[in-house]
Amino acid sequence: QNLEGLRERLILQARRDTPVAMVTVSGRVVSPDLYPLVPGMRISDLIAAGGGLQEAAYNEEAEVTRYTVGPNQTLVTQHINVKLSDALAGDAESDLRLEAHDVLNIKEIPEWHQKEFVQIAGEVSFPGRIAITRGEGLRSLLERVGGLTSQAYPFGAVLLRGSIKDRQKQELTRLIRKLELDIASMAQRRLKGPAEGKQVVLAGLLEKVKNIEPTGRLVIDVARLLTDKKYDVVLQNGDRVLIPTVPQEVSVLGEVHYPTSHLYEAGLERNAYIKRSGGYTERADPGQAYVVRANGSVLSAGASWFSSPDFDMRPGDAIVVPLELRE
Repeated sequence: QNLEGLRERLILQARRDTPVAMVTVSGRVVSPDLYPLVPGMRISDLIAAGGGLQEAAYNEEAEVTRYTVGPNQTLVTQHINVKLSDALAGDAESDLRLEAHDVLNIKEIPEWHQKEFVQIAGEVSFPGRIAITRGEGLRSLLERVGGLTSQAYPFGAVLLRGSIKDRQKQELTRLIRKLELDIASMAQRRLKGPAEGKQVVLAGLLEKVKNIEPTGRLVIDVARLLTDKKYDVVLQNGDRVLIPTVPQEVSVLGEVHYPTSHLYEAGLERNAYIKRSGGYTERADPGQAYVVRANGSVLSAGASWFSSPDFDMRPGDAIVVPLELRE
């Protein structure tokens, strides 16, 4: 309060030939602010007035910005770099004498940031909340936590990220809005017959979409990144990583007579799992069926859906048979 009153008095006392006797310190000091300029005041004095340097202060270099009135009554701005550590050590050349209106900026240590952590759980030797360095990859983290256990299923690894979850929420909001507009448009046209049925289907889809909870999952391939650095994933603060055990099942979902999970059998094709779930229902759209891999990737149906070796079923896979939308 006393400092504020002194500032107000100095401003009121200022005249054309007597500039406001104030200087500013900004950046990484405890109390960045506008301070009275006392006779003989230097950089080190202003830093002391500001409570000293913060932990994140970069003491190799600071900058003084000086404003003066030049020829033709124009404002002249000058930027002066000083060696801050020398100034604080008492070097008179670096510890500049300040002038009215000077602004001292204390820079931040490059890439200074708060500690970052990720949570890793499941089949690693030392799971837990782990501190990471900025830019560290998942490959490095797995090495630091002792690697995978003998029961680990790296292909099914899960990485959840907050920023991805936020984007998924935005996309779901847009999709919900679009479905609502489509349904409202159909209602206004008072459609009958098959078109009316499509409106009912869209209404059901809307309810399902509204109940979706975004996970923020990023599809990763731990098995591949462990052998090839180019597939590594840069971690972010707050990431959650789960390395599951080897699953024993393949799930069949959607328009089959008995949606359930079946024990995985090496070499068993997708069609065999679908038959074990009673086959397709009358409302199924087999041509749009797809497989969700254990790592979150999706393989869509097509001409090679039953023949390509890339589409061999793996433990933890899920076969999804969608509903056919008829006009």
